[in-house]
Amino acid sequence: VIPVSVDIRPKSTENAITLTSTSRLPVAILGSGAIDATTIGVETVRLAGASVAGRESGSFLASVEDVNGDGRADLVLHFDIQDLALLSHDTQAVLEGQTRGGVRVLGQDSITIVP
Repeated sequence: VIPVSVDIRPKSTENAITLTSTSRLPVAILGSGAIDATTIGVETVRLAGASVAGRESGSFLASVEDVNGDGRADLVLHFDIQDLALLSHDTQAVLEGQTRGGVRVLGQDSITIVP
């Protein structure tokens, strides 16, 4: 397992989630010396049990950008909030997936559930 850094709501210090929201939640998997985030298979990624949201065209809502300004490519994914298996008392959201080579990746970020 390769540990990955996860940033829920990149470029924001608040990770507030309203579970009844019909919006999408942006989440970045940060590239590092340990992993090139672009090698992660988007189709394998789950955040709190939810798959990456899709477009009408069938492709995933995913992009590659440097969200933290460290010069490394980060993988930004979007999840439908209503698909997340979170409870009102949860304080962490766990992300898991695999590289295209089949190596498991695992990370988490703190969250605040708001009514």
